[in-house]
Amino acid sequence: MTDLCLTIPQSYLNYVWREIREEEKDCYFYHPDHLGSSSWITTTNGTVKQHLRYLPWGETYVDQKSNRFDGVRNTFSAKEKDAETGYSYFGSRYYSSDLSIWLSVDPMSDKYPSFSPYTYCANNPVKLVDPNGEEINPIYDLNGFFLGTDDKGLQGEEILMKREHFKQNMDHNTAVTIGNIDRSIFNVSFEAKARAALHRLNLPNRPDWDGMITDAEARSWYRNGHGAPLFINMEKLNLTPVTLDHFTKLEGNPYNFFFSMSADKDIKRVYGTLTLNLLNSETGEVQVGNPSNMYIDTYDFNSGGSLKRNIATKVASLIVGEGTPFKIYGWGENPKISVK
Repeated sequence: MTDLCLTIPQSYLNYVWREIREEEKDCYFYHPDHLGSSSWITTTNGTVKQHLRYLPWGETYVDQKSNRFDGVRNTFSAKEKDAETGYSYFGSRYYSSDLSIWLSVDPMSDKYPSFSPYTYCANNPVKLVDPNGEEINPIYDLNGFFLGTDDKGLQGEEILMKREHFKQNMDHNTAVTIGNIDRSIFNVSFEAKARAALHRLNLPNRPDWDGMITDAEARSWYRNGHGAPLFINMEKLNLTPVTLDHFTKLEGNPYNFFFSMSADKDIKRVYGTLTLNLLNSETGEVQVGNPSNMYIDTYDFNSGGSLKRNIATKVASLIVGEGTPFKIYGWGENPKISVK
């Protein structure tokens, strides 16, 4: 939901925006408040050209401009305001700061039934903002350290909550609610917000950003990831060689993908073996890993299996080189997988 983003990267990272005005041949610096709204506009020599202040819902109540300065376009929440209508454009829809509502239904309203699809920032515009229309998914503690994901994965704005309230793959709506409550009760420092924002901005560079891990990505992360865990979308986990007949043979032992001729290359090389638990013999519904914490596997090169497997592990470790083992966790609205 766009309305529940918990941070503003511009203010937390102390960004100063610049706009080059060709007609004036000058450079202007935008100084935002804690919500990212343009507050002071100055020139390169520090001369104030405009001063803006806002009511909680974005309506401008102070707008002081110097002579011959038309004013800036990006005002409340750093969004561009249309000069003719007075509406602010947020990327997915328009917002009226005079009316304090959106002018159209939230495109993600079905995921947030407890909030009105026209309400801005869950009726908390002093602390919350709507940055760009993304979901809110990666979760951090109140010190800004990364904890994991809800059931939506990594691609979204950050949620901050108390560490003890977090559970990997927790329900998304529950995570949003807990995050809002924790932030309203406990003080979150500027440093914590900045730390979380910086980490979240680097998430697209991670191999698990798309919910999958390839063999090449796992090798690289083993060498350069410093042991940080990765998170995969369970619905993308390919268990093609597994059939219902295997569960009679497995007798509780992990399924070995490594020597399967029909197994996906990335599955066999990244995971090797996986613990599978048959939940329903009629539908073929299978739980992968530990359902209590969504732990799936550890990427390492430890021996301890059959002689054939140990030899293969040793060869693989020589190919990959030195590195640090890392754990792999799952996420997804329906983390269970069906086999035939």
